[in-house]
Amino acid sequence: MLKKTTFRLFVWLTSSLVLMLSGCSDDIETSNSIDCEATPSNCTELKSPSAAIFINTDIIMVENLYSITFRSTKPIVSAELNALNMNMGIIPIVFNDSTGINTPEVKKDSYERTANLYFGMCAEPRMEWLLILKFADESVETVPISSYWNRQSI
Repeated sequence: MLKKTTFRLFVWLTSSLVLMLSGCSDDIETSNSIDCEATPSNCTELKSPSAAIFINTDIIMVENLYSITFRSTKPIVSAELNALNMNMGIIPIVFNDSTGINTPEVKKDSYERTANLYFGMCAEPRMEWLLILKFADESVETVPISSYWNRQSI
């Protein structure tokens, strides 16, 4: 009896370890700069007075990871999402770069930052968000965003 219990325990522990390790991956995609002019059918472009925001999808669906690019005429210090029609609080957006200074590919008076963005699911089929951009000159701009459960929710 002891041998069967030990064997079962060994099989259970081994399979648990294999399943746990197979779910882990170091290959996390970091977002690259997005250009809606190159792929307009698979891109969402949002605008504020000082910034253009590009998301690598035509419709923002919940429970998906997206790449987001911010291009602005002044440095963006921080960005966050504020949930409007649900109780999800404020979600900070963590930039992939550390400085937000202008890059060689971008014009001198233009700044670019990238981030990965994950929209969570709520009880509402259409979720309304307010993207809040804070700039180095202490100005703040907002951009409304909608995300959906599925394409039928649009």
